[in-house]
Amino acid sequence: MTRILFIITGLIFLVGCSEVYEPDIERVDPFLNIEGYISTKPGLQYVYIRYSRSYNDRPYFTGESGATVFVTDNNGNRNNYEDFGNGVYRLELTEENVAEIGSSYTLEVITRDGTIYRSTPQQVVPSPEIHDLYCEFDRQTILTENTYGEAFEQEYEGINLILETNGILTSDNYYLYHYIGYEEHHSMIRYDVSEFNIYRHRRLSGKYFNIIHTVNADEFGNFEVRNDKLMFIITDDMTNYNPIIPDTFSVTGTQFEGLLFKLEQSSLSSDAYTYYRDAERQLEAEGRLFDPTLAQVTGNIQCISNPDEKVIGVFYAADVSDYYTYMFVDYEGQTYTDRLDSFPELWLDTCSWGIPDDWISPPF
Repeated sequence: MTRILFIITGLIFLVGCSEVYEPDIERVDPFLNIEGYISTKPGLQYVYIRYSRSYNDRPYFTGESGATVFVTDNNGNRNNYEDFGNGVYRLELTEENVAEIGSSYTLEVITRDGTIYRSTPQQVVPSPEIHDLYCEFDRQTILTENTYGEAFEQEYEGINLILETNGILTSDNYYLYHYIGYEEHHSMIRYDVSEFNIYRHRRLSGKYFNIIHTVNADEFGNFEVRNDKLMFIITDDMTNYNPIIPDTFSVTGTQFEGLLFKLEQSSLSSDAYTYYRDAERQLEAEGRLFDPTLAQVTGNIQCISNPDEKVIGVFYAADVSDYYTYMFVDYEGQTYTDRLDSFPELWLDTCSWGIPDDWISPPF
């Protein structure tokens, strides 16, 4: 009995003496981060100029406004980016002034205090046709957190998006992918004794935004990308949908009708590819044994007026290939994929009270 009391007393003493350890995190002065592009595709092109933040700072970045931002090509032609506020600069490209394959482009940024930043020249190389984008049913174990912030592994069902791209160059086949997905949902609602059908689109879950995916096609045979897993989408993230309707209505049923997916493939220079590949590895690393190794991200932008000035960022000039597809997975794991010429009309902020003319219905 005396021994037990001694052990208990010792435990109480240890608990009473415990302190929360708060490690000292080195604070680094903010430095400029620049990211931008110009492409062969008409439309808005962007340059983002923002300051880094320390670990304990608020979770947003301060933008640099009032800068002069422009891109020049190897023939001396200049395109000026408009200050859109909070470090966002944009350029509207038309068919007449898009980037041209074979030409080189250089970004220059002059901040309000006169500091000059410049990228290395970026030559536009062709982006081959995307041969296919389809889905396959899969199960994956994903590291997640519970409500107490404790990490654990859980298996999810979903679809793998598989990418295939034709090869056209003999070397330097570097690609960056951007994408956007919209879910289709068909709901049945009741008002009094009457039933109505509504059709609506919803943007794919936010957890799939800002995912970086790069490919070096030189690592594939004949430079043709085959069976490259673009991303894994959890089925529940697409199918769990409750439409917002007036209180006078009641929802009697909702059905997932498919996923509309737009993919953009941008050709990159080797230094731009290295930047995004290393950033991708950083985002994917979760500290497990076989995770990708963390890498120091290095860009292709330097401070010209003061070589000792720290800056990190990237500018690229790209040829762009587009691909549109419709995908569907049912509750038994059957999948279906169909290539589209373009997106149908989207019903996002409103809904259609009858089936739209260009609505795509599940095949089974």
